[in-house]
Order: sequence, then C-alpha cells, then structure tokens
Amino acid sequence: MKPRDSLLSLENARVVLLCAMASGARAQPPLPPNPTPNIISIANALQQACNQLGVATSGVTLTPAQQDLAQRCAFFENAQSTPVALTAGYTAIVGQQINALGPQTKKFATLQQDDVTARLAELRHGRQGVSLSGLDLRGDDGRLLAANDAAAYLPADSSGSGATLMEGRLGLFLNGSVKVGSKGKSKNSFAFDIDDNSLTAGADYRITDWFVTGAAYGGGRTKTTFSGNLGRLDLEAKGLNVFASFYGSTYYLDILGGYGRTDLNTDRNLQFIESTSGTTINQQALGRSRIHDLWVGLSVGDALNWRQWSVTPEGSINFHEIRLDGFTEGMSQPTAPGAGLALSYSDAVVPSLQGRLGLRLGYAASTAWGVFQPQIHGTFIREFRNRADKFTAQFAAALTLPGGATPAFISTDPPEGHYFANGGGISAQFAHGVAAFIDYEQLRTLKTIKAHEFSFGLRWQAGD
Repeated sequence: MKPRDSLLSLENARVVLLCAMASGARAQPPLPPNPTPNIISIANALQQACNQLGVATSGVTLTPAQQDLAQRCAFFENAQSTPVALTAGYTAIVGQQINALGPQTKKFATLQQDDVTARLAELRHGRQGVSLSGLDLRGDDGRLLAANDAAAYLPADSSGSGATLMEGRLGLFLNGSVKVGSKGKSKNSFAFDIDDNSLTAGADYRITDWFVTGAAYGGGRTKTTFSGNLGRLDLEAKGLNVFASFYGSTYYLDILGGYGRTDLNTDRNLQFIESTSGTTINQQALGRSRIHDLWVGLSVGDALNWRQWSVTPEGSINFHEIRLDGFTEGMSQPTAPGAGLALSYSDAVVPSLQGRLGLRLGYAASTAWGVFQPQIHGTFIREFRNRADKFTAQFAAALTLPGGATPAFISTDPPEGHYFANGGGISAQFAHGVAAFIDYEQLRTLKTIKAHEFSFGLRWQAGD
C-alpha cells in the first residue's frame, strides 16, 4: 500500500469515528448473532478503544498499530457490516484460545504424579533396583492405566541369580508416557485436539521396610491444535517432584509435591474479510510466556486379596495451581491490515482441587511363562473447584492511549463437577523382570470430552 493510500484510509477511519462522536453518546456497535459472553466482553473493550482513538486523532500522532486499529473500528462499528463477516471477525479476535491453558498445563502435573505413583506401587511390592517403563497411554483424566502387582506369583528364575543392578535401598527409574485426546466446541471454548508426551527420571531410597522417599525430574511437551484453523498452543514443561510412601502389607499412604516451569507459545490465526471495505485480514498473533506450576497430592489404598483375586479400593486428593506471566502478542505482518489487533494478557492464577475414588478388580493366573493379570477398573472423579476462571486481555495498541486500555474478561468453561472413567485390560509379568500390558479406558458422562483410550506397554526390571 502506498503512503498516500495509507493516509487516506486512516483519514476515512477518523471521519467515521469523529462523525459518530459528534452525535453525542456512541451507539452500541453491531454484534454477530447469538454472541457469547467472551465476544460481548471483547466487543466492549474494542468499542472503548475506538472511542479513545476517536479522541486521540485530534493533534496526536498515532502509532502504526493504532492507525490500523482505527481502520478496524470502521468495520466493527459499522451498522452495515454483515452478520457473517462480524461472526468471522469476532471469532478471530476474541482470543479465547488461552482458555485451553489451564487444563493442558494441569495434565503435565498429573502425568508426573502418576509416573511417581507407578514407581511407588513397585516398591510396595518389594521391587528394588532399576526400573524402565515402556510406553503407557493415559485417559483424559491422566489416570495411569495398568498396574503390575504380580511379583509374588512369578515362576522361579532357573539361573538362580538374585542380584540386582544396584543392591540395597537405592532405586532408579525412568517412565515415559504418550497421550492423545480432544475437546468439543462449547460456549467459551473452541474445539481442539491434544497430543502430549512426557518422560520422568528419578531415584528413591528405602529408609525402612515401611517408608520410602525420593525425587524425580520430568519433562513433557503438549500440542493443542484448534479446529477451524484458529491456531495452536504449545507447551514445553519441566518439573521436579519429591515424594514419600508409608505402607504395610496391603495398605499405603502416598504424599507427593512438585514444582514445574512451562514455556508457552501461542499462535492465533486472524483470518476474515471486512464486508464494508473488502479488506482481507490474514495475520498470526504470536505470543510467548512462562508458566509456574505447583502441585501436591495425597493418595491412600488397601488391596484386598483372596487367593488369586485382588480388589483394591483407592482414593486421592490433588491440588494444582498455575501462575501465568503476562505477555503481549506480536503480529506476523506488522505493516499489513490487522496489525493493530494484537492482545496483551495480564498475569493470571488458575487453581484446581480434584478428588478421586477408584476400584480395581484383578485376577492373577500363574503359568510356566509368567503371570497374567486380567483386570477391570473404574474411577469416580470429582472437581471440588468448579467455578469458571477468567483471563484478562487488552488491545495492545490501546495501552498507550490516554486513559489506558479497557480490559476484556475471557471466561473459561467451568469444570464439569464430576465424571467417571472405566475400562479393562491385561498385564503380564515374566521372568527376568520383563512385563507387558494392554488396557482400554473411556471417560463417561462428560459433555464435551469424548475419549476412548487404548494403552500398551513394556517393562523391564533389571536383576530379576
């Protein structure tokens, strides 16, 4: 665009704004059909920014981003803008992709907790030394799907060797996990698909026959892809866990806590056509920030054994909190139309408190090759804090205007108060510490999350 054309476009935007102001109070700008609370909030923030730009055009030099935002006001505040164009425009600028942040960050903490819980389960069954977990797939609530409790039924090792790689009280472990899932569109959330994975390494020390403590360090990556080409949200997390387990012959009490730091990268696609001018907006709003995670959990259980049958009731309560450092987006094309639509997000805190009650029923069948354990399991999951959270965002171009920018409050969907998970599978424990399992689990009674999960894995216990 030539400089003269740019000045003319800006002047046209100023004329629209100033004419509207000349009539006194500005009319409510047009909204798309059936606007959501988030769209209404971002529309209010945009209108206030447009008001301020209208005043600022008198004797104030606007930045390129402010000039662009003034031109966008000419579309969003024009009563002749079509409903279809307004729907596409507000969907692009509302910025509610950030709402996926809380659940996805929480998943990393849940995976870390479950990786540690898996190791503690081994220790309670008398296993020491080095443990290498293979691949495990988890349900959308982060539950570790197959447990290995069959060491007592193993056939004798014909080699007669009972040595472990590291004798005594110290143990080392390495766990890996992969997860896939999806969420449907809701009032305050776009539909998206999820892919994430994590790896945890740690050490534990058996202080007495009934008390173990240790630490673990893990890392993971999450990719959230929004439907409708609305962008993506990527997380790269690292975290440290400390844990302790008190246990008897069948019962146990596990306590663990952790701190993590997550790098956040956001990419919002802003693509729409202004019906009044025919201007095409094709921008990427790019953001980078850091998240601080804190989690603590307590779990109890008691295995009830009868011959080769086992029934294990278990329960847990977990608190998790994330703290987002505020950030301001940058646009992929700073001189192209839409460059003034970047958002600035404020610091945010998202807490969570979740309880679980579960029951596992298993049967151990010993053969010449090893022990096979078919099992079924079910879990009731309760979200004690089921209020919606809010992120605060402002138009970055309006931050330096007289009076500052008006915030938009982007609400999340409240967590569903309770839901269920159930499934079944089979695990096998062989001589020389080789184990394998396959499992299936599904989430039930959720409105927007539909998950059918298959899991499989291999495990090697050195020195068995």
